[in-house]
Amino acid sequence: MSRPDEPATHRAFIAIGANLGDREATIGAALDALSRTPGTKVLRKSSLMENEAVGGPEGSPPFLNGAIAIATSLEPRDLLARLLEIERSLGRERHQKWSPRTIDLDLLLYDDLVLRTDELTIPHPLMHERDFVLVPLAEIAPDVLHPLLRVPIGTLAKRVQRDPDIHCSSCGYNLRGLPVNGHCPECGKSIKETLEELAELDPAAHEQLRRAGLIALAALAGCAVDGVLFVMDAVALAERTLQDSGKPISARSVCAAVRARARDYFNDDAEAIELLNEWGVRSSEDVGRIVFAAVRAGRLTASPGDRESDFAGLFTLDTLFS
Repeated sequence: MSRPDEPATHRAFIAIGANLGDREATIGAALDALSRTPGTKVLRKSSLMENEAVGGPEGSPPFLNGAIAIATSLEPRDLLARLLEIERSLGRERHQKWSPRTIDLDLLLYDDLVLRTDELTIPHPLMHERDFVLVPLAEIAPDVLHPLLRVPIGTLAKRVQRDPDIHCSSCGYNLRGLPVNGHCPECGKSIKETLEELAELDPAAHEQLRRAGLIALAALAGCAVDGVLFVMDAVALAERTLQDSGKPISARSVCAAVRARARDYFNDDAEAIELLNEWGVRSSEDVGRIVFAAVRAGRLTASPGDRESDFAGLFTLDTLFS
């Protein structure tokens, strides 16, 4: 049992890869350096898998990829700084995005933290799209939940392995594993534009686009994807309820719809409170944040109320059903 003055220990998961030099030796050196970091212990490491380079210059050598679980007392930004320090010590140079590298250390997950800053995004914003990240991670942490998707890593790994290759509609470059909001490395065309063109013909492309949009919206609102979906359903219910009256939806009508949707969706009040808490929908203020994030993202054409503050003080989970 730790003493009160001891630093808290956190669990983090890191993706590790290399495609220059003696790849396996460099990965081993990175793990040694990380294990020598004060307050940090390597708990588990996956086997290494070889993959074609994604997004890099033509002819880039294949990667060795793996994943590790660590216990650490370092805070997220300090852990990131340590990973970058290890990369530099092993000869990593950052000249071009997705260029070949001696070592690559990416912080994927840190407890259940959801964080978005200019320097660091947790969970890693591309991990759900990449089999070379998810497959090794699922080997050591199949039951760990993605903090935004609330889906086990093992399930995500199986899903991404089923996804077919998607090729740029202009030049044919294989876009698999690249960020949806990025561009084709070969011709520069927007990847989202390609997916939108393919969506009507290719269900896999449509699902990939939908997934990416929900994840981005959940990150913007600071909740789980299930929370976004639940609130969006409640907004739709409020619109249907008021359709005949001609009245515009409001913060109060949306919160009333949240209550009605919860009664209908969950088995009982206890389950509703437990899951809404887990999804990040703990109060009317959370509902307002999700609604206005959806408005800013273009997912809602009209906002319920003029200001996000209209949602203040309308309910908490303790008063939702009272």
